[in-house]
Amino acid sequence: MRVLPAIVLLVAVGGTTIADATAQSGAAEAGASSVHVWNGDIMELDAPGQLEQRRGSDLKPVEIVGARNGGFSGKLVVGSSGPVKGLTVKATDLTGARGAIPAANVLLRFGCPWSTDIDRRRCPAGYDILLEAPPAEFAAGPGGAIVPVWVTITVPKEVKAGTYEGRLAISAAGLKPAEAIVRLKVIDWTLPDSQQWRTWIDLIQSPDTLALEYNVPLWSDRHWQMVAKSFSLMGQTGCRIVYVPLICFTNCGNEQSMVRWVPKGEGRYEHDFTVLDKYLDLASTHMGRPKIIVLQAWETYMMAWDAIWDEKWWTSLSEEQRTRGTYFIELKKRGDLVRALHKEHGAGPAVSVFEPATEKVSVKYLPPYTDRIAADLWGPLFERLRARLKAKGLDDAAMFGMLSDGRPTQQEVAFLNQMYGGRLWASHSHAPRLPARGDVYGVTRVGYDAHAWELKFGAASGSAYGWKQPDLIAEFDRFDFNRYSLIRLRHAAERNITGRQRGIGRVGADLWWAVRDTEGRRQGAVWTRYEQSRWRHLDILSYILAPGPAGPVGTARLEIFREGIQECEARIFLEGVLADDASRGTIGAALATRGQETLQERLAVGDKDLAGWRQRTEKLYNVAAEVVRALSTK
Repeated sequence: MRVLPAIVLLVAVGGTTIADATAQSGAAEAGASSVHVWNGDIMELDAPGQLEQRRGSDLKPVEIVGARNGGFSGKLVVGSSGPVKGLTVKATDLTGARGAIPAANVLLRFGCPWSTDIDRRRCPAGYDILLEAPPAEFAAGPGGAIVPVWVTITVPKEVKAGTYEGRLAISAAGLKPAEAIVRLKVIDWTLPDSQQWRTWIDLIQSPDTLALEYNVPLWSDRHWQMVAKSFSLMGQTGCRIVYVPLICFTNCGNEQSMVRWVPKGEGRYEHDFTVLDKYLDLASTHMGRPKIIVLQAWETYMMAWDAIWDEKWWTSLSEEQRTRGTYFIELKKRGDLVRALHKEHGAGPAVSVFEPATEKVSVKYLPPYTDRIAADLWGPLFERLRARLKAKGLDDAAMFGMLSDGRPTQQEVAFLNQMYGGRLWASHSHAPRLPARGDVYGVTRVGYDAHAWELKFGAASGSAYGWKQPDLIAEFDRFDFNRYSLIRLRHAAERNITGRQRGIGRVGADLWWAVRDTEGRRQGAVWTRYEQSRWRHLDILSYILAPGPAGPVGTARLEIFREGIQECEARIFLEGVLADDASRGTIGAALATRGQETLQERLAVGDKDLAGWRQRTEKLYNVAAEVVRALSTK
């Protein structure tokens, strides 16, 4: 399949989103469109129609509020009635009375929308994709062209509290040289390092998406560079989970297993761990040490489907269900496919076989785990795998996966427990498994549970302190995550950690729609290639990274999500102090009351309450700073 370069998509379609500044006096006479620059709000969506509304408005400083050791954003918008050409933006150092923040800490990115051929129910709204360099031209649509310019500052851990100012130099064809002030207010509170955050975030990295999007071989040098970039972007959220497929065709969409089986003749194999080793090393280097490594050793295509969705079931349906019900027709097709698969290969796992002489990778279906020779096949793999994880200091992070609404048999769970004993299981399902339903046949238990139903969220009545819960439970939003309002996205993690959950799970990182039809139109994610592994209403429909011209890039949603997670960490700090009688007494009744009121106010924020978001953020960090000072002076 030929994959079109991402930049074609982004410029041709995304160019209809660029914004406003002041034109040179002779530009219109020369036939050039006037270009304008105005202030944007990261919590508001931009549209070409802003051009007429904001033309001639004064350019005010880009105001950003943040704390030490975090990342915080502001926004300008550049727009024109015609294309925006030759756009460049350069940042200076930010200086203040107590020090400076180097320009290297100021990341400038340029917003573009997603392709219009993605299902609107799944496609993120607005100028979400953040390009790390501007193309030569942003094309104009019916309303002109606008370009949101995101200014993201990484605040050093050691910087002094105070106000820091720098400059942005903005230039484009048809634009007078323009300059904007960037004003950052650093509050006297320090975020923990991201890998120490207590808000649980589960983003799923997809090597296959990157290989397909950019038409590069799996595990080539270029492919590894892009995998590293995805991990780096994921790490900004405090993500600390990695999915390692030990079998092919999982619901995450992997074509190959990360351990390759090398034939040695007479049904014997050695095992090549090159891919797995490098994947885990890149995750540790660029994202941070994983707290969970999900060893995907079971998938729903291994279930016995003989009595499910068969002809007897099919004929029991009504005529309308059989002829008009897409849901039932798809179930029938899947049942037929899986039964045919079992008839040809059996109900065992598929793995990647590697021929060193030709470097060819093929698929082989092994016998089921219940077969008498399964232990001889898998025992050496798990012995070496455990040794490798121990050497990397990651043995305690290993879990088996995946449980969903479907689950392996007791015999399969017992076999895997025998091969790599003491492993908990990860579960992504509709209904919760933890705490009450966490037992897995008495053999082991669920250790991580992301589910869609029976969730409890923080409410105006108060926090339930989900972040303190011993069980690792996360919200899995099956359908809407990509289309959250921006204020809801900012508070998504906080709604969970003040409820019963410890965070958010089963969110695609780079699992955007990379599968295209013969005309180059995006048709689905990589997991759609494997109907036998579909989980239907539990499939991964979300993605928070985006395809840039040369690899994955961040999004506006990622930045807003990240800022919300950072606010969770300030909240967790305050809740911990306020819930402890001794600490509460130390800071005094007045500050404790004000801290509680600040937290309570945040629980009352609705999905459309954009007004005052920046003030709420500043208030939260200021209260955290006061509490730190009060604790340190007593």
